[in-house]
Amino acid sequence: MLLDGDEIKWVDMMKMILQEKPEIIKIPKNFIRKTCYKIVEDESPFANFIMACIIFNIFTMAATFEG
Repeated sequence: MLLDGDEIKWVDMMKMILQEKPEIIKIPKNFIRKTCYKIVEDESPFANFIMACIIFNIFTMAATFEG
């Protein structure tokens, strides 16, 4: 194959990425950390809460206050 320098680097990077294994995340033993982990682990309620905060912030910034 005729590859230039950048293409060889890209192929080497793809080989390195494919060889990587995912890191196994252990559930924390500390009560507070475990609670936070469980809240964030289940993406749907957490994502919905964050989206609600963002939308509330948009409306708050868009409102005009005359005081």
